[in-house]
Amino acid sequence: MSKLKRITSLFLCIILTATLCCGFANARASDYLKLYSATLITGDSRGQLELNYNVSAKTTVTSIGVSKIELYTADGDRVKTIYGSTSNGLMYSSGLSHYDTYTISATAGEEYYAVVTFEAGNSSGSGTGTYTTGVAMAKR
Repeated sequence: MSKLKRITSLFLCIILTATLCCGFANARASDYLKLYSATLITGDSRGQLELNYNVSAKTTVTSIGVSKIELYTADGDRVKTIYGSTSNGLMYSSGLSHYDTYTISATAGEEYYAVVTFEAGNSSGSGTGTYTTGVAMAKR
């Protein structure tokens, strides 16, 4: 990822966090999740999208992150489902919050949006919440 793209992604995550903390786009789901958000943007390479996401729990948990990404065309047709795990970097084994960028392959020049399912939990239980991104075009 280029240096400018990393700076832009970090800036977007900071803006999203600040917005969530101010309550403008606040999403609350459960006894476990505090806040979560996601932004879908055009990726660096042909046919790529990047999902910038941010999730925080109400207390330290043993599992936190994105449990599922459903990618849809701008027209609403689901084209793929990606399940989060520690091996693909979408889920983390412990923590209070997490933000990162995940690259998704798609058809170059097509527009998409994502429905992102966030999850946080521990041995007592877990909570989930969903967030729908805006539309972005896969890099031409």
